[in-house]
Amino acid sequence: SLTDQNILNMQPARLQVFRTDRGGEFSSFVPQDLPMDITAEDVAIANQVQLNETIDTGTWIKIPSQ
Repeated sequence: SLTDQNILNMQPARLQVFRTDRGGEFSSFVPQDLPMDITAEDVAIANQVQLNETIDTGTWIKIPSQ
């Protein structure tokens, strides 16, 4: 039986999906403070791009938040 309140109160990471308002490298859209142990590489994989890939204005991207 799980009783550790830190684990029981943990909230899942959520994905924010939005269109970019500018162009640039994908890494420039990834925030420094990602939730849990999610890395910038993980976010790139979720978006099916490379971190150094150029993203055009108006492209839909997914960024995790908590």
